[in-house]
Amino acid sequence: MPLNTSFDCPIWTPLHLTRTFLIRHVKQRAALLIPQIKAESKTDRIKVLDVGCGYMPYKRCFEPYPEVDYLGADIAWADVQPDFLIDPKTGIIDVATGTMDVVVHFQTLEHVPDYRTFLEECFRVLRPGGHLICTLPFMYHYHAVPSDYRRWTTEGLAYDLESVGFTSVQTEGVESDAVALITILELFISERLGYFFTKPLFLAMNLLGWALQNSKRTNLYLHSSAIARKPASQI
Repeated sequence: MPLNTSFDCPIWTPLHLTRTFLIRHVKQRAALLIPQIKAESKTDRIKVLDVGCGYMPYKRCFEPYPEVDYLGADIAWADVQPDFLIDPKTGIIDVATGTMDVVVHFQTLEHVPDYRTFLEECFRVLRPGGHLICTLPFMYHYHAVPSDYRRWTTEGLAYDLESVGFTSVQTEGVESDAVALITILELFISERLGYFFTKPLFLAMNLLGWALQNSKRTNLYLHSSAIARKPASQI
């Protein structure tokens, strides 16, 4: 996740819809996965590693579960103090093999030059039978933090996860088509007119987005999402 201390966006700002629905989506994933792991696991603690954690805006999604130890891994930059470092040259995560129950990464993979090494490292640090949760952009604007390399369809995301060994891969688009179109239009307007005088307009557009939040998902979603598993027979 890019470094951003103001992840929560008020309803009169352009990113309100997508960031709100991303948080909601991850909370739903956690609500399904954590009880399942608790039922299957013989340990009292569940280790979740956020790779490319930044300021950990998604940690809140796992806070309802006291059995979760939420840890972060990132490169050394700015004032972020991750639990584990990622070597910026090799992409290696300073975490022992097979020690994490869950690995998560949110809007991170598009900023990684060697994305395959990144996915291989996520696979490596997971224990056999461990789970991956990730979200990444598909139809979204260019955002260099510090660089922005690529986008994924749900089909491409599934292919790349399976190619490094993940199984039981389930992918979907996060936002509805209406929310995606409203957000893209808001970003276009904000780049042309700024944020101050457009607050009433964005407020109205976001209220419309909430009203249309349950419209169907087509090929216009903003973010791809996946949940996958490391086979229990692999180390």
